[in-house]
Amino acid sequence: MKYLYKINSSYDGFTPQKIEERMKNGTLVYKWREYFDDLEKGDIIFTYFVGPKVVKGIYLIAKVLTIRPNRQVKCRVLHHHSEKPLVPEAQFKKYEKKIITKRLGSVYVIPPSLDKQFESFYKKEVVSELYFDREVKCEKCYERKSFRCGSCRLFNPNVLIKWDNEISRRIPGIKEIAAPFWIIPRQQHWMKESFSNHNISDAFYSFKAGYCAYSRLFAHGIMKAIRNHPELSRIKFDCLAGIPLSPKKKKNGELDRVSELCKIISKESRIPYMKNGLSLHKSISRRLYKLMGKQQSEFVNRYSQYLTVNPSLKNKKILLIDDVITDGITLRTIAEAIRLKYPETEIYAATAGIMAKKQNMTPQVVRKFSYH
Repeated sequence: MKYLYKINSSYDGFTPQKIEERMKNGTLVYKWREYFDDLEKGDIIFTYFVGPKVVKGIYLIAKVLTIRPNRQVKCRVLHHHSEKPLVPEAQFKKYEKKIITKRLGSVYVIPPSLDKQFESFYKKEVVSELYFDREVKCEKCYERKSFRCGSCRLFNPNVLIKWDNEISRRIPGIKEIAAPFWIIPRQQHWMKESFSNHNISDAFYSFKAGYCAYSRLFAHGIMKAIRNHPELSRIKFDCLAGIPLSPKKKKNGELDRVSELCKIISKESRIPYMKNGLSLHKSISRRLYKLMGKQQSEFVNRYSQYLTVNPSLKNKKILLIDDVITDGITLRTIAEAIRLKYPETEIYAATAGIMAKKQNMTPQVVRKFSYH
């Protein structure tokens, strides 16, 4: 994509003040009159207004959702303002000539060459839509045996985490991490809503409680997150390894959630699953250690002692799978144990979700989803 596109070539009354009037449920439909280049789903577009009573500039930024045969383009509005341009005039002038390549037209696609110049603005405005309506019923898909997870609305690009813009958590020893969804903790008073009003969190806690039907949904989410990740999408993994279930939970017949995820991901991605790549020869509970008032370092040391790393992981590119990242301690401990035994092994990770805690989120995401 080189530049941009001219649309609404004849004036139809669209002004910044009429943005709200033309929006419907957060979306906007454009009628394109003329193409200058190919448009693709997922492109970020902006509306550039000029006129005798308007300070010229960008008043509307949106993301392409669907392109219809009649040249109508449905977009989700990411940010807009009816009174003043979103990008300050002084900042915009730096690259105006590169963007406005045609004299007429009002809607443009931001060229890749300018992505870095728009980066600060993106980081401020383009974040996951943590909340969405409750029409998604994964139980029904399971009952019908349809499993149409690939087209599920939960996998809309606006719902999936944007890793570079939204995540502040980095885990030592792990090169890259991907995860599709925010999971709202059961007690998180600074959030706008509770987990019970958030579909994906509802589904996650059901999965955590042993409802196996959601294995496929979260496995598809992980694969989607990997495909969307700029680094992980290019790596050819040698094998998958799951965070091991403790012997006590295994003995009690608890669902091995991570193993279920690994089996589905392995089957659909054709990456070998090393089922016994990691194992615990003695039970250990992080929650119990906290209740006993023990230090985090005690848990890490004990977990490392109980963990067995199979030689099959030696000198491999491993994709570690877990169900959720809370603070990354378990993943970090396992990564350190693997690297201590096999220093040449490359470790990457993917999880079904990340706990929506302030220490995991960038400041702009915290501001968007907090009460204050």
